[in-house]
Amino acid sequence: MTAFFRNTSFHLWSVVCLTVAANALLLMEVFALLAIVFSIVSALVLFSWRYLRRQPSASLPKYNLLPPMKRQDMTLQQLMEYDGKNENKRLLIAVDSKIFDVSSKSDLYGPDGPYGLLAGHDASRSLATFTMHPSAVKVQYDDLADLTASEISSVREWAAQFAQMYPFVGRLLRPGEQPDVYSDDDDEENSSQDETDKLSDKSQLTGKMFVL
Repeated sequence: MTAFFRNTSFHLWSVVCLTVAANALLLMEVFALLAIVFSIVSALVLFSWRYLRRQPSASLPKYNLLPPMKRQDMTLQQLMEYDGKNENKRLLIAVDSKIFDVSSKSDLYGPDGPYGLLAGHDASRSLATFTMHPSAVKVQYDDLADLTASEISSVREWAAQFAQMYPFVGRLLRPGEQPDVYSDDDDEENSSQDETDKLSDKSQLTGKMFVL
């Protein structure tokens, strides 16, 4: 009788061990399958991300395909027409009474860009005070008379950096000020100088709060 119980216990223990081993093997196979699926999904996501990075966004207007803009001075009201909300218009920004064509950076200054608020406006106050609050972008001419000497100096530094990065269009006119008359030679000289400045000075730009 004792031998019978021993044999029965041995068989039961063997069955339990085999069951546990089978379940463990099954779990290992499941984990291995999950690892393979995870690897495939990760590879697809990485490939898609790299592919999409190389593709131009179809939603962004092709401002950078526009030909060089003719040199001209503008009032603030004229400048406000170039805020990027019309795809046939350029993106212009004024800094320190100088107007720059930032159309090549529509991802930054376009309507959906992080700095879209500045397009078509005088960005001097916003850059000087390091704020993107709408109150810093005026709809009337801003003489910046309340800025400190340090903030005025900052505006001039920003204007110098924009001049190295973007084509100069003309001056932002004060109320009642008359625009200058530019010749075709001025346009060609300006375009050539812009390209030279970009190549020679790009490495000297210093980073600030905003991305140029």
